[in-house]
Amino acid sequence: MLKKRFIETLTEYELIDKGDHIVIGLSGGPDSVCLFDLLLNVADEMELTIHPVHVNHKFRPGAAEEDQAYVEELCRSRGLECKSFVVDCNALAAETGMTSEEAGRKARYDAFYETAMEILEEDGTVSVKIAVAQNANDQAETILFRLLRGTGTDGLAGIAYKRYERGICVIRPLLDFYRDEIEAYCEEKGLEPVTDHTNNEAIYARNRIRLELLPYLERKYNENIQETLVRLGHIAAAD
Repeated sequence: MLKKRFIETLTEYELIDKGDHIVIGLSGGPDSVCLFDLLLNVADEMELTIHPVHVNHKFRPGAAEEDQAYVEELCRSRGLECKSFVVDCNALAAETGMTSEEAGRKARYDAFYETAMEILEEDGTVSVKIAVAQNANDQAETILFRLLRGTGTDGLAGIAYKRYERGICVIRPLLDFYRDEIEAYCEEKGLEPVTDHTNNEAIYARNRIRLELLPYLERKYNENIQETLVRLGHIAAAD
């Protein structure tokens, strides 16, 4: 069922074309592992070439290295080589004046872009896209985060299914799927993704929205608040 809906999302938003090379950000968490598995399931039919990329941000000494080893072994088990990058994002943040979140994002997209450019240097005729694994929960959190900071209609549209960054198309094929569906898929397929414990710590604004504000709104005001926010995003995007 999830695979069928996944293909429908790819088709509706024209995210993938036959023969594409897909650079996938593979953290090892449920979202990226689910996306990796789904892409591999359609790879033969759509003639896709999958290029997994993992970024070790060095935020969690020991655990980060375990995550990297897990992702590399997962790729080997599927007959693929994972391209791993190790970036001291705390140092990067200190050097640039970024937050650690911003430094982590920069490290990831630098890695994705570098990999995409290497593919294009080998064969400039191929189509290369970057696939990242934000889901519907991430969409709801993003829209609420932007709303709290005073966004306009463009911001209320939330995360785009596809957009261009540095000339490369970035796609988000899991935006129609909620976290519980993704975790259920991983369990059903025996994928056993890793868990980043910092996701359950209210140390960033986004984490506090996910762990504190959204559950409060669900309990006190609207039990379907996440679906409501996602719907708002679709309406704003259409506008």
